[in-house]
Parts: sequence; structure tokens; C-alpha cells
Amino acid sequence: MTHSSLSAVRRFPVILTLLPLLALLAAVPARACTLFGAAGDAVEGGGTLVAKNRDFAPSSRMRLEVVAPVAPQTGYRYLSLSGSHGGRLVRARAGINEKGLVLATAAANTLERRLRHLGRPGLADRLLRECASVDEVLGRGNELAEARPGFYLVGDAREVAVIEIGPKGAVAVRRTESGALTHTNHYLDPRLRELNTLPYVSSVRREERVCRLLGDVVRPLCLEDARRFAADREDGPDDGIFRTGGTPDGVRTLASWLVLIPPSGAPTLSVRLFNTGEAGQSVDMALDDAFWSRAEPGPLFPPAAPAN
Repeated sequence: MTHSSLSAVRRFPVILTLLPLLALLAAVPARACTLFGAAGDAVEGGGTLVAKNRDFAPSSRMRLEVVAPVAPQTGYRYLSLSGSHGGRLVRARAGINEKGLVLATAAANTLERRLRHLGRPGLADRLLRECASVDEVLGRGNELAEARPGFYLVGDAREVAVIEIGPKGAVAVRRTESGALTHTNHYLDPRLRELNTLPYVSSVRREERVCRLLGDVVRPLCLEDARRFAADREDGPDDGIFRTGGTPDGVRTLASWLVLIPPSGAPTLSVRLFNTGEAGQSVDMALDDAFWSRAEPGPLFPPAAPAN
């Protein structure tokens, strides 16, 4: 199973000077996520599969919620994997909208901190509200270039794509209709590798491990394969795909998000939550017309506590 070729949404100068790798592998970054996806012949029955492990501080709490536009004519409804941390709710760490566009994000942890907040915030929410396909997402080249740095895995029933966004308009894309794509928390495109100026040993190990897992599968991927990959702890508490944290306050996996989109018919969503101090929770559902017709804005899983 091979990765697709690289292409650019927006042209920018090729970076010729690479920083020494060993200087960047000195420590583990504070936050992390692992993304992987597949499309076409790489998926059992065809279609696409998109997965994300959400890793963050144990004090954060994850939930699944329905997000709706202010008025139906202003955008699409979507399901959001949202996190609360320090009293602040952050939406669309992953999401899928009623048109079948799925998206998952990862932070650019190897980028200098002063550069991470350059650009316009809220890209994931806008894409889920306003785009119905990967083509529509990639057609927004200017908006991608103006966004804050980060990594995005997007998919529909036909293809998956990885988008790398750097500061000051740097954007690179990999897309495939038949094959697998992966990403963790460092820049992979040769033209963006110079941005990897902070340590990223965990990111490299997770990227290598998920690529090995994908390469070891001799048949098309199914949802159970994705669940197995998401639960993999081969490289230990801080560097495994599923992270348990090597210290009490260490970053750990708080959620696994898996979406299988068939060539036709309803997507299947499988979410596992591992909020600190709570038993693991899971939900599996078909996102068919009946689901969207009754979906009301607000927390879906865990359900909101009843009012007193």
C-alpha cells in the first residue's frame, strides 16, 4: 500500500536547507494526535476510512456534539469531536457533516510557538459548515493559505487528502482515491520540513508505527483494522499511537474517532472516549437521513445532564 504523490494547492519556494534531524529529536512535544485514512481499493467494499486519535492533557474532557448553523441556509450541520480545557470549549478537533465530508486535525507541534497562532483561526469549523466534498475543500486555496498552521485529514466517499499548512501562505497537499495517507505532528512535505524546529521524537515514532501497521495489512482495510491501529501501544505510554501518559499529568489519548464512508449509503461513525476518571465510553452509529433529521444542536455523547 503506497502513499499518493505530493501536490501543492498554493505555490511557494522549495526549501533547500534542512535542519539536522538529531537536533530535533531531543524531547517529546506537549500535545499530539495521530491521523490515518484510506480510500478506494485500500478499503473493504470501497469508499473511504478516516481515523484520528486525539491526544491531550488529562485535565481536558472530550465530547461528541451536534453543531448547527444559525440558519439552515447559512451552512451544514455537523458532528463535532469537541474538547473542553481550562473552561474553554474547542470544537471540530474532528467532525463529519450532513453531506458526508469528514475532517480530522492535528497540531503543528514542531513549529515555533510564536508562529502557531499566525493566520485566521476556525478553519475546521468553516470547512465542515461550508464544504460538501474534498474537492470543495481543496478549491479554497486562498482560505487554506490564510489559516493558522496545522494538519488536516479530509475525506468523502471518493477520496482522502492530507493538508499541511505552514505560516505565511505555505500549503501542501497529498490526496488519493486508492491508497493510504497518514500524518502526526511534524511537517512531511520536503518543502516544509524546515519548519520542524522543535523536538518531535514521539511524532516520528507514531508516524513510522502507523505506516508499518498499514503496510502489514495484506487485504483491504476494515473498521476493525482501524480500531486495532487506534488502540496500538507498541511504542510505550508516551510514543504509542494510543498513549497512556508516562506521568500523571502526561499527554494521553482521550478519544478515538473513526469514520467509514461507503461508496453509497450512510457513513458509519465509531467514537471511543477515555476521559480521565471515567470508564471508557463508546458509541457506534449510522449517519443516515433519519439521524440528521432528528439531530438537535448540543451534546450527543456523553448526553447532557438533565436539568434540575
